[in-house]
Amino acid sequence: MPGKEHQPTLKELRSRKIAEQTAAFLKAGGQIKEVPPGASGKPSITELKKSEYGRSIRGSLS
Repeated sequence: MPGKEHQPTLKELRSRKIAEQTAAFLKAGGQIKEVPPGASGKPSITELKKSEYGRSIRGSLS
């Protein structure tokens, strides 16, 4: 209908907010690293076992 404004959906509002936050992050000098498909941003079990946190947990359990 002519004269009727488009009301953005919740999905559109969220996408816009994420785009604004991303732009602000990059403008402040942030960098985005691409994570390969199937990979996780979380450390692996092997990495956790090598960390101080992993050692302190294992030491307290014995």
